Amino acid sequence: MLNNILPIFLTILFGNFLKKVKLIDEIFISKANKLIFYILLPLLLFYKIAKSDFNKTFDIKYILIMYFSFIILIILAIPILKLLKTNKSDIGTFLMNSFRGNYAYVGLPVSYFSFGDKGLVIASIYMAFIVPVVNLLSVIVLSFSSEKSSSKKEVFYQIVFNPLAIGCIFGILFSLLKIDIPIAIDRFLSINSSATLPLALLSIGATINLQKLGNSFKLSLINTLFKLIILPVLGFIILFLTKTPISLHAKIMIILLAAPAATVNFVLAKEMGGNENLSASTIILSTILSFFSYLVYLTLLQ
Repeated sequence: MLNNILPIFLTILFGNFLKKVKLIDEIFISKANKLIFYILLPLLLFYKIAKSDFNKTFDIKYILIMYFSFIILIILAIPILKLLKTNKSDIGTFLMNSFRGNYAYVGLPVSYFSFGDKGLVIASIYMAFIVPVVNLLSVIVLSFSSEKSSSKKEVFYQIVFNPLAIGCIFGILFSLLKIDIPIAIDRFLSINSSATLPLALLSIGATINLQKLGNSFKLSLINTLFKLIILPVLGFIILFLTKTPISLHAKIMIILLAAPAATVNFVLAKEMGGNENLSASTIILSTILSFFSYLVYLTLLQ
């Protein structure tokens, strides 16, 4: 397990090192993130799904288990947050950080290095159905806890037309319609999509700054517990209660549920009047601590 996980987090640390020695800077990080989000990841998702047999790979029950895990988590978290006397503006951010994971930048690499190309394909297909739902849930929970409303329509429009979801949808269409990709285009997609995962990991590492933990450390630690422990455990419990076998699909589902908080959570919290500092702290903590939680989950899944 260590040989599967360690290279991923060493690459993240390498990205942080490159930032510290100033071989990459904020401008590079900003451009890289845009390149990854708008171009490379949609290409990767499209390519892997389009080349797969969707009918054989897709399994709706694991998607539904993920949906139920999100809903149960929210139901559990709200009374706990009230007991902790959490500020209203923090509640939506906490909930979003708890279910909206970094599927693309962390979940996909872990799926690939742990279970190969087949794991990457399954994770890519899951993202087609998970990303729109977590985006919608994020807007809902932030709307209920935020007094800011001026940019909600714009944010909602942006997440509905998410490039990752669009790449997945087109990949599914190509797979279902069995459209052959011309050899030259296939090789083009193969070359460019192969740059996605390493660049994404370097980008994550470059954005980690422990000084951003700040005053939200205690609440972000609890938030990290919900994201890395409680959410995946809910997935395990539902698998057990429904007597669903721990197949490769189930393993990929747990990997995605256990992904650290998504980096885009910071932007959405800021845009919709949430607590961006809580998001930043939770993103950093959950990313760092996910190394240990992934070791545990992957050992259990073996």
